[in-house]
Amino acid sequence: MFETRHGHRHMTWVITLQTLDQVSYARVSSTGTAGTVEVRIEQSDAATTTVQVSYDLTALTDSALQEIDTFAANFDREMAEWAADIHAAVTAAR
Repeated sequence: MFETRHGHRHMTWVITLQTLDQVSYARVSSTGTAGTVEVRIEQSDAATTTVQVSYDLTALTDSALQEIDTFAANFDREMAEWAADIHAAVTAAR
C-alpha cells in the first residue's frame, strides 16, 4: 500500500497484481472515486518500452461524477505528458 497527494486529492493505492510485464492497482480517492488501474508492457527493447494503461473508475458520490468525466476527457493528454516526463527522466539519468 502507498499514498499519493495531488493538490486537494489524497489517494490510497494497493498493488493487486505484479508480474514481469504487468502491475495492477486498486485505488480510492478522498474526492470520492475508486477503481482499478492496470499498466501492461506491450513491447520492450533496449531503446523503447510501450505500455497500455487502463483505468476502471467509479464515482462513490454524486460530486465525483464530474471528476471522472474530466479525467476521461483529459486522459490522452495526461498519458502523453506522463510519457514525456518519463522520457525526460530516463534521458537525464543516462
